[in-house]
Amino acid sequence: MINQPVSEAEIQKDIITRATYRGWLVKRVNSGSFQHHRFGSGRTAGLPDLICVKRGVCAFIEVKDGKGKLRPDQVQWFEAVVGHAVALDFRGAFVSGNFRAGVCDTWEGALEILEGRIIERGE
Repeated sequence: MINQPVSEAEIQKDIITRATYRGWLVKRVNSGSFQHHRFGSGRTAGLPDLICVKRGVCAFIEVKDGKGKLRPDQVQWFEAVVGHAVALDFRGAFVSGNFRAGVCDTWEGALEILEGRIIERGE
């Protein structure tokens, strides 16, 4: 029997491994603030966990465990990215051409986002 990842960190690691194997370039975003030597401070708190790029397709993926909800700063990022309101308990994806943004709690959910197979599904 295969053990299913349970923590957000384990789910992220699983997604990164599998997406990379399938040819995606994946960057895990460290949340928090940073100080840039030229442009002052910038805010990354709330930015989705993973940025994935492959053949002109860009996907922002926020990983939650089965019970996790988006924080207000995460909602703010998603609303800025997709251009309209997002629910705190949202699971699904926004797809527009070669752009995807979504929230998932499994590799299978991430794959649906990467492939653009689910669109705006709330639970």
